[in-house]
This record gives sequence, C-alpha cells and structure tokens, in this order.
Amino acid sequence: MALINCPECGKEISDKSKQCIHCGFPLESYVSNSGIYDMVLKTISANPKRGCASDFLEDVFKVEKGQGCTLLSTQGNIILQGIEVESMEYLKHSFGQLGYEMDFVPSDSDYINPLNTKIAELDKRWRERQKKAIKCPTCGSTNTQKISTTSKVIGAATFGLLSKTARSQFKCNHCGYKW
Repeated sequence: MALINCPECGKEISDKSKQCIHCGFPLESYVSNSGIYDMVLKTISANPKRGCASDFLEDVFKVEKGQGCTLLSTQGNIILQGIEVESMEYLKHSFGQLGYEMDFVPSDSDYINPLNTKIAELDKRWRERQKKAIKCPTCGSTNTQKISTTSKVIGAATFGLLSKTARSQFKCNHCGYKW
C-alpha cells in the first residue's frame, strides 16, 4: 500500500481506496490499474540541494547530464516515469531530504521503468538502516546523538550526579529529550 494524493482535494490517501476519505472523489476509475505511476515535482523548498538532487537523477536514474537541473526547476514537471508502487515511499523520502516534495500520479502509458529493481534495492537498504537507527522514545525522531563523556562530566560537576546529562546516553536533536 502506498499513499497518493487525491486528484480532487490533494490530500494523501491510500492507493487501494475506492474513494477519497476527505472529499469523496471516486478513485476506482482514476487509480492506475497497472500500479504504475509518474513522479511529478510538487513543491520546492526555500533552500533545495539542487546539485545533489540532479546528481541523484543523473547517476541513479540515468537522466541525461544537465537535464536533472532542468527537470527540478519547475513545479509540475514529470521527473520519472514508470514507477511502481513499492518504490514510491523511498523516492518521496529521498527527494524530501534534498528539499523537493514529490507527488505520484497514475501513468498514462504502460512504460515500466527498468530501474524499479534498483530503486527496490535502495529502498530495502534504506529500510534496514531505519530499523537500526536510534529513535527518540518521546517523538520517534532518528535525529539523535550520543552524549559525549565530556558533557556527562561537566553535567555531573555542575549539577551533581542526579543531572539528566550525567545519567543519559543519548539526546534527541528534535525535541531535546535525554535518555
């Protein structure tokens, strides 16, 4: 199951839904029966990592040299065609980290991108890293860091052994929780 955007209201819904849970738009006739989608550039953040994203397109997806920047310059451009449902989450995450929000629309053609197997392999490795990542017990963020011995000593010297820093091993950079 993958999340797609409703063509009517634009909110995220399951690709298996018969109708949009938000606006009631009938999806049965709209959702691609073949399970093949095109990746479309939805929004660009204020400071996107253009070089990284275009290199990613050119190196991994074999887009012609110089075409990556052109594709990533205008919202609504079709970036990749023939993407299978299983690859959508990985691509959304990867481009999201680079400052680009992607949308997936049912493909008009029967073209299947031969790189779907490579995307599936990258997705598998990404999921394995996510499982091993240390997650904050409060907010679930993987943006964490180990508290250094120096910080623990300073915390213990300043606030005593009951200091949260002295007793903790990790700190969440997102919410500040220490555990």
